[in-house]
Amino acid sequence: MLVGVIAGLGGIVFQLAGHVVVEYTSVAIAGYSPPEAKGEAAEEEQDELALAPLEASNEGATAEPDDLDVSPPEAETDATTVEAHDTPVFSPWLLIAVMTGGGLVSGILVYTFAPEAEGHGTDAAIDAFHNKRGIINWRVPIVKTLASAITLGTCGSGGREGPIAQIGASFGSYLGSVLNLSARDRRILLAAGMGAGVGAVFRAPLAGALFAAEILYSDSEFEAEVFVPAATASIIGYSVFRLWLPESIRHEPLFGFPSTPFLTGSPLELIPYAVLAVILVAVGAFYIKT
Repeated sequence: MLVGVIAGLGGIVFQLAGHVVVEYTSVAIAGYSPPEAKGEAAEEEQDELALAPLEASNEGATAEPDDLDVSPPEAETDATTVEAHDTPVFSPWLLIAVMTGGGLVSGILVYTFAPEAEGHGTDAAIDAFHNKRGIINWRVPIVKTLASAITLGTCGSGGREGPIAQIGASFGSYLGSVLNLSARDRRILLAAGMGAGVGAVFRAPLAGALFAAEILYSDSEFEAEVFVPAATASIIGYSVFRLWLPESIRHEPLFGFPSTPFLTGSPLELIPYAVLAVILVAVGAFYIKT
C-alpha cells in the first residue's frame, strides 16, 4: 500500500517537473508546445490558444466595413493580446538549441550523481531485480526524475514508461531496504513499485500490474508472486495520481478514442488492414532482430 502511495506521488512530481520544464524552455524560448495525449489537461488549453489567432483572423476577414471598430485604442489592453505578444514565435533553430542544452544538462546530472539512472530505465530495474538482490541506489529516483523531466521537457527523444518504471522501482527497493526486508521481499516491492508508477502515470492500473509481472523476463514467463502486490500498489498509485488531476479529466483515459465512428461499407475493406498487419509484423520482427 505504501509503495503505491509513494509511486503515485512520484508520478505527480514527475509530471509537474516535465510541465515546468516545457513551459520555461520549449515554449518560452523556442515557441514550441509539444503535443500531448488526449486525456491530458494541457491539451484543452493548447487547443484554445492555438485556435484563438485563427478565429480572430477569420472574424476580421469576414467582418463588414460597418462592423469594423475604428475607434481610438483604449487605455486598457486585452489580456489575450498581451499574451499573444509575449509568446515567442516558433524557431526551429532555438528548438534545436533547447534540445541540445536539455540533453547536456540531463547527461551531466546522471553521470555526476547517479550513473545507474542512465538509459531507458526499465532495463536497469530488471537488472536490479535479477542481479542486485533488488537493491537500487537511493539517488536514482531523484536524479531520474530531474533528468527525464529535462530530457522530455526539452523535446528530447524518449518516453515516460522507462523513467517512471525505474522511479517506482527505486521507491519499492528503498522501502524494502529501510524495513530491512529479505532479498525476495525487496524484489517484490521493486516490481510492485514499477507497476504502480506505470499504472499511475498512464492511468491504467491493471496494465501496470501486468507490466510488472511480465516485463521481468524476455520470453513468455510470468512472475506470479509479483502480480497481486503489483496490482494492489498500482491501484493505489493510480488513485493517488488521479486525485491530482482536474475534475474534467479525472475519470478519462490518457489515450482517448476518436469521436468519429468507424463505418465499413463492405467486409472487403478489412483486407487492406490484414495486409498492413502482416507488414507491420515483419517490420517489427526485423527491428527486434537487428
